[in-house]
Amino acid sequence: MTDWGESAQALNRFIRPQTFPISVKMVESADDFPERTRRPVRDMGFKSTICVAIALARKYGWTIGMTAEDNACPVAAYLYGWSDSEAENEAILADFMKAMSYGTNDDAIKAILEATKQFRLNRGNMGGSSSRPLS
Repeated sequence: MTDWGESAQALNRFIRPQTFPISVKMVESADDFPERTRRPVRDMGFKSTICVAIALARKYGWTIGMTAEDNACPVAAYLYGWSDSEAENEAILADFMKAMSYGTNDDAIKAILEATKQFRLNRGNMGGSSSRPLS
């Protein structure tokens, strides 16, 4: 199987998952989203998280496009390079992670933030991401 559509068909034939298998594509700007891409703020009237956008794509088979303007998640803002100030965002993110019990103490949160730096995109590198069903 060389094509993602064939892979999706094989998954559906042999496994029959309850939701659509999806792909995620990083884009340089919202202009690069495929036609009929739904955007949380523009089309649904609310900011969303990347997790919810992926869930919508999986559950309903929609193509969902996310940019900084659509995003409500400080973790995604930090990792996607969508935050304005790295130092300010790290402080906000640390407080968020403490409130959500992502780490047991300040040292654990600091270690998590340090580890994520290898995955974080530089500011301005990616304007958005789109999640869509494989078909």
